[in-house]
Amino acid sequence: MQGTTDGASGLKQESDRSGVDFLCHPRRDDYIEAGARFLELQLDLAETQATLLDSVKNTLKTSTRDSLTSLCADLTTNAVTSAPDKLTQYQDLALAADAIFSDVRPAFEGFYGSLSNTQQQRLDAIFTRE
Repeated sequence: MQGTTDGASGLKQESDRSGVDFLCHPRRDDYIEAGARFLELQLDLAETQATLLDSVKNTLKTSTRDSLTSLCADLTTNAVTSAPDKLTQYQDLALAADAIFSDVRPAFEGFYGSLSNTQQQRLDAIFTRE
């Protein structure tokens, strides 16, 4: 995995759709769409399950947009020069992530609960891949 350091934020950015690069990427919604489509195909979802996955996807897109827009703008415009400032940025990112998970969890749990045991096992395996 290759990474770069964004000089403005000082935060390491990964090139593999993870970390700050993914969270602040202009095509983030496209990546969320692709991930949802991947799950839909891997799990062979019924129509009602696909509708629940759409709810997860849409909640994730809305929540990341709401929680990260100002944070991402701040990361690109404000140079960080001190360790305390970097720590503050990481704290802000953690708070945004917490808000996103709080928004997405109910929709995800509803989706997960709609899956058969076999589908749940497949999804569990997908989530444990590195």
